[in-house]
Amino acid sequence: MGPQRPAANLEWVFPTETTPGTECPVKLVISNPGTATLFGAVADVLIPAGVEILGTNPPAVDASATEMRWELGNLRAGESREIAMQIRARSAGEQQLEASVSLSAAATCRLNITEPKLAIKVTAPEDSELGQQTSVTVDVSNPGTGRAEDVVLVASLPEGLEHKSGAVVTIDIGTLNPGEARRARLSLTAIAGGGQQIELKAAGTGDLLAETTATVEVAEPELQLAVQVPDQEISGQSGTYVVQLENTGLVPAANVRARYVLPAGFEFLSADRGGRFVPADRAVEWFVGTVNAGETTGFTAILKAGRSGRSEHRISAQTDFGEIAATEEVTQVEGSADLKLELATLNATPGTTLRNGQQTTLRVLIRNAGSEAARSVGMSCELPAGLTLIDVEGPADYIAENGVLVFRSLPEIAAGDSAEFLLQVRCSRGGVQSSRIRIASASTAQPLIGELQTEVQN
Repeated sequence: MGPQRPAANLEWVFPTETTPGTECPVKLVISNPGTATLFGAVADVLIPAGVEILGTNPPAVDASATEMRWELGNLRAGESREIAMQIRARSAGEQQLEASVSLSAAATCRLNITEPKLAIKVTAPEDSELGQQTSVTVDVSNPGTGRAEDVVLVASLPEGLEHKSGAVVTIDIGTLNPGEARRARLSLTAIAGGGQQIELKAAGTGDLLAETTATVEVAEPELQLAVQVPDQEISGQSGTYVVQLENTGLVPAANVRARYVLPAGFEFLSADRGGRFVPADRAVEWFVGTVNAGETTGFTAILKAGRSGRSEHRISAQTDFGEIAATEEVTQVEGSADLKLELATLNATPGTTLRNGQQTTLRVLIRNAGSEAARSVGMSCELPAGLTLIDVEGPADYIAENGVLVFRSLPEIAAGDSAEFLLQVRCSRGGVQSSRIRIASASTAQPLIGELQTEVQN
């Protein structure tokens, strides 16, 4: 818009467009194109309701919300005055600043107020798998009427999604013209299952902001653990313990490892499928590998039960993404008898050698080193032909026939107690004389067999 006459030229210098809330510089130039001096020039500017005046240079001599006035003084031929204003539009649309000079010269300024906007559209896959890469597409657009400048997209990721740039990903979009859109892609790795929510923000100059969220559903394997223990656990006896691992999820579980922590007092004997025992952790560990969806696998450990009482069996399974299954089985270990047999030849004179015709004593000591009483303990003793029985001292009666002594069973030997039998014999033949002793109990699976050798010289 050029200068307007008759007496003075008024010219607005302004940008072609601005946005609501953005500071905008505007300049009014009043000049005298003629050859004569203009006296007492006064400039008036009408302010529309949609425009806010932030400041002027020089200051107005009279100012209100709708009108401002400057006293310019005299303008010589070819001379000009400038009034600089900082304005801010309150809303979009065309706003008009009108200026006039008391010399009847006037000018009109028309500003085209545009309004940029930002919008975000997210496209995420319907399903993703744990440990796999997934791609999320983000479209940032400008549905407004003005240019959106310095646009930046910021994506805040949950703990279950991983990006090479970290938990907060920033992408420069740049300037978007009205109606223009640009696409960004987020290459992510799923490290946790379930719904993973991404927070997205697009921001630009002039307080432009758009926000949205997107959820990525991550399918994960679901491992279930169970352990089968023996029907009866008896202290000191071994048993078979079977671990069952089932994947009830919809996707395979890769690099699965299982771990069985032994109860206190239990002893590891063996394991199948390459299971190894880690003494420092008192645990058996297996590398299971991949367990497909719907698949069940199992592995076995042979353990010896420890002391009687309550025992806790703890089993867990994990993948590269941490522990995803655990179970605990509480059992009751029953005590057991543990019979020990001690045999000795007690010479009449210690340090001397037995000779034919001398007497000696065979000592049989039955000791219960277990945690429970040994019930119905019986003993038999087979004497060699070179030893003749003279007398027996002990807690049970016996019968003797053809050199074999069979003792009446003791009702029990309590835990920590013992029973002693002393067999007085006469040496009737030279050489090594072997006496065979057999101990049986209702509380032990196998009998104890012992042999006592007595050397006799002719």
